Amino acid sequence: MTPSLPNEAISHEGKPAVSQTHNAIKIVLAKGASTRPIKKDLKALGGHKFETYFYSVPIANETPLKALLASKKIKASLHDHFDPYFSMTQNQKLAADERQIVDSKEDSLQFGVRDLILEAAALEKEIKVRELKQDDQGVTEFRKKLEEKKTQLKSLQEEIEQRRNKARLFDEMESSDPLPAGFKFDKAGNLVYQEEGNGEEDPLPIFICSRLEIVACTRDENNQNHGKLLKFSDVDGHIHDWPMPMRLLAGSGIEYREFLMDSGLNIASGTKARNLLSRYLQACKPEARVRCVSKLGWHGELFVFPKETIGSHQKEEIRLQSDAPILPDFHTKGSLEDWRSHIALKAIGNSRLLFSLSIAFGPPLLHWCEIENGGFHWRGKSSRGKSTGSFVGNSVWGPPSLVQSWRSTANAIEATASTFNDGLLVLDEISLSDPATVGATAYSLSNGMGKGRAECRGYLRKRSFWRLLFLSNGEVSLPSHMLEAGRKSRAGQEIRILDIPSETGMHGFFENLHGMGSGKEFADLLKNLCSAYYGTAIREFLRRFQEKRSESVLFIKERIQRFVQKFVVANADGQIFRAATRFGLVAAAGELASSFGITGWPEGAATDAATVCFNVWLDARGGSGSKEELDIVTQVKRFFALHGSSRFSNWGEQDDKTVNRCGFKKIEMEETEFFVFPAAFKSEISSGFDPSHVAEVCIREGLIKPYSQRDKTHPIRIPGMKSTIRCYLFTEHVLGDER
Repeated sequence: MTPSLPNEAISHEGKPAVSQTHNAIKIVLAKGASTRPIKKDLKALGGHKFETYFYSVPIANETPLKALLASKKIKASLHDHFDPYFSMTQNQKLAADERQIVDSKEDSLQFGVRDLILEAAALEKEIKVRELKQDDQGVTEFRKKLEEKKTQLKSLQEEIEQRRNKARLFDEMESSDPLPAGFKFDKAGNLVYQEEGNGEEDPLPIFICSRLEIVACTRDENNQNHGKLLKFSDVDGHIHDWPMPMRLLAGSGIEYREFLMDSGLNIASGTKARNLLSRYLQACKPEARVRCVSKLGWHGELFVFPKETIGSHQKEEIRLQSDAPILPDFHTKGSLEDWRSHIALKAIGNSRLLFSLSIAFGPPLLHWCEIENGGFHWRGKSSRGKSTGSFVGNSVWGPPSLVQSWRSTANAIEATASTFNDGLLVLDEISLSDPATVGATAYSLSNGMGKGRAECRGYLRKRSFWRLLFLSNGEVSLPSHMLEAGRKSRAGQEIRILDIPSETGMHGFFENLHGMGSGKEFADLLKNLCSAYYGTAIREFLRRFQEKRSESVLFIKERIQRFVQKFVVANADGQIFRAATRFGLVAAAGELASSFGITGWPEGAATDAATVCFNVWLDARGGSGSKEELDIVTQVKRFFALHGSSRFSNWGEQDDKTVNRCGFKKIEMEETEFFVFPAAFKSEISSGFDPSHVAEVCIREGLIKPYSQRDKTHPIRIPGMKSTIRCYLFTEHVLGDER
């Protein structure tokens, strides 16, 4: 620590005293002494530079010569005043040096702030004058000068913070646990290994890496997954800490070295130094203990981010310890008020935009309300604002860099999902995904479970699990995209990612442009704002939710039930209930965020937006019946529309040359009937579905006329044929609309 001396110390009983202000040492010879210096000397004391002032003492009839003699005595005694410095350890001196520079820079910062205020006032005044004169060029020039001054000030603030971090790091290192035998830190702070000498001369220390501290041992709630918490600074003075899993030391160690080097740690390139680093990490035995978790999200009553835990720690510190080299960057920018005024309030009057923001508050509620995973997909034309809606929703959680692309393998998206546990996963442009695997990916995201895999020895690896909501967008729907690869979507896939038309019929994705000239201008503005303000809303939401968790859970469940009862008819298919529950969750999450004072929306705004989006989804789906049955009816009618004339022989015609015939067509009294061979019914008309279920649906919809309650096929004898065959009898209703 820097030697502590009293600020503005005064002499006691006429004896000299010393005071310290930042890096200035002031010598006060007597009470009431003049502040006029007669000498200024810059002394270097063990690496510290102190400005030493000597003052005259014009008291009574004392001569300046006597004052000068007294000052020389004080100068000779300076060593006594700074004796604590000379007894410091190297770490303490390094920390003191950094604080010494910080003090100096803080003085400069204070002057910089003062200058900025004065110059800003003058510039603002000049700008107003230029505006009155309609001097646009002058206004632009002065505003540019003002921005340059602010940039300089920001740079100075960042430098000060870096040096403070360095000073804190050196202080913490001084109180750390003893190092293993042979390891030490040299005068420059680097980690080195000192080999034993032969008694005559010690060999040179082996450089291992720049300063690296092991500050705690980590383990999970089951006392498994042990690791160590590493702490170090990069070349710019930024402090990094990393809970390193001990399993990374089992092999060559390349994984942990890659991470440390990416984070700015300087590691020696030699094999011996690398082996010493692994040995150092294994041998250090810090006393401190930290509880680790393997993924983000809820752990008990705490919500864990990569570098932050929200909630009160009960017994010990909680940290994320993951093998993943890249974790989502959930940092913040701007204040909550900035985000509310610039982004959230612009969602008022925009159903899709407000719904996107409400979706973002839903993921942390899945665990407490016991609701399944699921997703939403904005579908619409290009350059109409749907991607902007996704970025706006993402701003609740963090920067635009959190938005992921569909252009990934199924395994990569699975790994990504596990790092967004209890969070919002935004996926951009579904058309970039592989149409052959996108359906399975939708299943995986919603099921919250990774693929089962075996390790090299044949044992089953631990599966990855997650809870999340995901928000997607694209020009095509999931079923349409799957058809590009000849795949047919299942009702289960479509209910897991609810397809919502993004067009509002007014300005693309938007209804209210809030004074902007076009939908494009509004979208561009929102994207820029999403890069300036983000991440604060979800943190405040989580804090308020933790304070009122019981009441909030009851609120969410009651709102979901109310939404489902209001918009789902009694005889609706079970898929509609599942979808309505998810829409209701989003509506309730938005209302809860508003009740916390986070969004600034009026009461009911989130519910209104969810209602609009639910209705357009239901209309696009084709009603409240079973999606699978709707798809069956559509497929059957499409088959007869395509092949009703070309692949059915006319009843009773001889020498018919129908190619690839699948049955007969009979027309009597303007009524058309189709007799379909069972093989064609099973392989083509029922393709992708259970033939028995297809027959039941067609009978219920009046498309098939059964022979009896037990027999769906008719025994018929075609004119010109000797034997009786069985066929499905389709009525002329198959020639109606597909829906």
